[in-house]
Amino acid sequence: MTTRLPATLSVIAALALAPAVASAHSHKAAAKHSSPSSLATRAYVKANYALVGVARANLPTAKAAIASLGTTVSGECPLVAAEAPQDHQAEQLNNEVVGTLEVVAYQPDRESMVAFAHTVRALHWSNSKLTHMVHTYGAKLEGFLTLAAPNICADVKSWAASGYSTLPASTVAFDKGFYAYDIEAEEVSLRLLRPYESATEASLVRRTKQLEAPLAEFEAEAVSDYSEILDSLKLPQ
Repeated sequence: MTTRLPATLSVIAALALAPAVASAHSHKAAAKHSSPSSLATRAYVKANYALVGVARANLPTAKAAIASLGTTVSGECPLVAAEAPQDHQAEQLNNEVVGTLEVVAYQPDRESMVAFAHTVRALHWSNSKLTHMVHTYGAKLEGFLTLAAPNICADVKSWAASGYSTLPASTVAFDKGFYAYDIEAEEVSLRLLRPYESATEASLVRRTKQLEAPLAEFEAEAVSDYSEILDSLKLPQ
């Protein structure tokens, strides 16, 4: 247990110590917030906020792009996989549809994703695990941006023409790239950034999460778009 001072003495002691304590705290805070890891955190949080902000602003364009993809598939190759077996090749074409949806949806954000990846791949923390995660994330984004949306109709038609026995090389190549560059949820754990955050960064992280809410809803809605495309193709799920 600690000994408590009488109220009057506590106030006097606090007033007497306030300048020294405040000065010590300010020096510690300044040192902490100017450390390489804290500067890297500041740069990361700001870059992430900018990236999410652009994605949020481009949400209507992304939704329109996905709707257009669905219209194209239903108009150009309806029922093309109606006789297809439910096997591994069908699963690979399912993955192609998922990947195509992502490529199309994120196309409007391309420039901001390039800028974000360029920024974060130059950052370093005293926590080597965090540095590795951030650099891997940036590299995956750069790799993802090299993927071109495949022609779903052409690929499924090619598969059907082979008697559903041979996938086109374009499907195999796209799926390989998509697996390599697909971004997992919370690729960089924000928990690892907290030790280096100032109140300003913490506030910006909260604002970023608010911007992310409509994006999460959009990703949930895209599941139904995915199902509709598969249903148009009659591609087994």
